[in-house]
Amino acid sequence: MKNISVLVLFFCLASSFAQAQGSAYVVESAKLMSKVKANPQGVLLVDVRSAVEFDKGSLPNAVQIDPTAPDFIDQVKSLKTPQIGMVVLVCLTGEKSAQAAETLRMHGLGEVFSMNGGLMALARTSEASM
Repeated sequence: MKNISVLVLFFCLASSFAQAQGSAYVVESAKLMSKVKANPQGVLLVDVRSAVEFDKGSLPNAVQIDPTAPDFIDQVKSLKTPQIGMVVLVCLTGEKSAQAAETLRMHGLGEVFSMNGGLMALARTSEASM
């Protein structure tokens, strides 16, 4: 019984640590847009939506890369130059980009961010500022 209690405690702590780690790699849309305006070459924007969704519209200078492609990690690595200080993944809601960002971090890309709330949050922010 004691072993089970220790095991449950371990999983609870590990789970809370993972959530804290994940939330540290989210960037708010307003902050992202400020960084892009200040230094467009310093931010790599990767849109992880489908090509069809991307063709309907995305952020300026964003590149579309399918996170389910076998060479997804290599594609992003090939675009990251020393001048790029920040890699930000975007999607419609922020969920797909958060998952893809975690995959890239697990494969050594370092600080890869997901735009919190995705393009929908950015649209709401833009509407609110009008």
